[in-house]
Amino acid sequence: MNDKSLLTEQGQVITNNDYALMIIKCSDSMRWYSDKVGQLVDFLGDNGDEFLSCEVKGFLTHVEYDDAIIVNRAAPRSIAGTVLIE
Repeated sequence: MNDKSLLTEQGQVITNNDYALMIIKCSDSMRWYSDKVGQLVDFLGDNGDEFLSCEVKGFLTHVEYDDAIIVNRAAPRSIAGTVLIE
């Protein structure tokens, strides 16, 4: 397992080096990503309720679905093959 991998509660290995979360808003100012709007953060998976990510200190954490979009790190202005329009 590399440094971008993690084990889920079910023991599955998740690696998402190609994708990141673009924080587009923050619904709660107490969330760890409240100062990261407009920035990319690690995308580690989806637990069925929220996206999984890794906060600054390296702890596994969550990002609300409405607060982020999944983007390709190589082309962060595209979402699932669609180019974002300014």
